[in-house]
Amino acid sequence: MAQYDPGEQTDPNARKRVDELLVEIHESMPGPWSFEEFRTWLSRRRGVPIEIRPRPDDQHVDAPCGWTLVCEDRDIVYYPLDTPETRSRFITYHEFAHLLFNHDDGETDRHALARELAPDVDPELVKKVFGRTNYDRPEEQEAELLALHLLRNDVEHLGIGVRSSNPKVATRVGRALRLLRGR
Repeated sequence: MAQYDPGEQTDPNARKRVDELLVEIHESMPGPWSFEEFRTWLSRRRGVPIEIRPRPDDQHVDAPCGWTLVCEDRDIVYYPLDTPETRSRFITYHEFAHLLFNHDDGETDRHALARELAPDVDPELVKKVFGRTNYDRPEEQEAELLALHLLRNDVEHLGIGVRSSNPKVATRVGRALRLLRGR
């Protein structure tokens, strides 16, 4: 699965939409904010609680890192269980970005995935599922860019470090954050 690199050519419309949404976020919630404060803000904006659940790394081996179930009564965001804090936050922010942009993925069998990931959720209540692997799509570029901006808040204002057991991941996240600073 190819991952989106913010240093590569980004769809200009994706950048514009991210910038517009960032203005809206900062106007309604001046920073810096904590991860939980942002989650609470997003939950209020969407009108439903947002649950964040770890999932074992062995589930969906060829699948994306994060998944989101959009249900009638809540949103559920999944991230890999054994993931360093910075990476799990990035994955969660990426999923939050899909929620903020109201992205839709009609390609995923939402009922089957809901039964597997969330057996406690009635599959008929699941309206959308996010779990994409095509980073060339503008929706993925939007989610990646917004997630990087949100993670930058954590790194710069809250002192969350860019740590990873995988040096390539730490290098990639650090490079992306430096690119954002230079914008």
